[in-house]
Amino acid sequence: MTTSDTQEAGKGMKIGPITTHKIGYDEATEVAQRLIAGAFNRTDKRPRFSIPCRPEHDDDCIIIGFIEQQAEENARLLQENKAMREALTPGADEAFDALDLADNLIGRAYGTDVPVEWNRAIKKVARARTILTQGEGK
Repeated sequence: MTTSDTQEAGKGMKIGPITTHKIGYDEATEVAQRLIAGAFNRTDKRPRFSIPCRPEHDDDCIIIGFIEQQAEENARLLQENKAMREALTPGADEAFDALDLADNLIGRAYGTDVPVEWNRAIKKVARARTILTQGEGK
């Protein structure tokens, strides 16, 4: 993971260096609990801060590092998901358009007496369309 020495936080506010080691959920939870306890002046858990800053020890650096790592992981997973969907669904839009056209033609031919099998097929197509387009914001 690459991190810069100075990160932007909020509007124009700078924070110092952040940790570069892989931070797990357990460690992040402990850090968050210390930061919350410190905000309420609890004496059982105090956040770890030092001057000069020690990025591998200080809780603020560790929690910012965790957030950054999770953002990078989320971006990677979203990209993989998008690539997988594109690989699995080539021609899906054209297939749905063709089925819509067939539905219209059969509806005209049969009027209100559309065969039960066709109604079942259209419902399955609608479910498939929902599943395939769910993650694409359509």
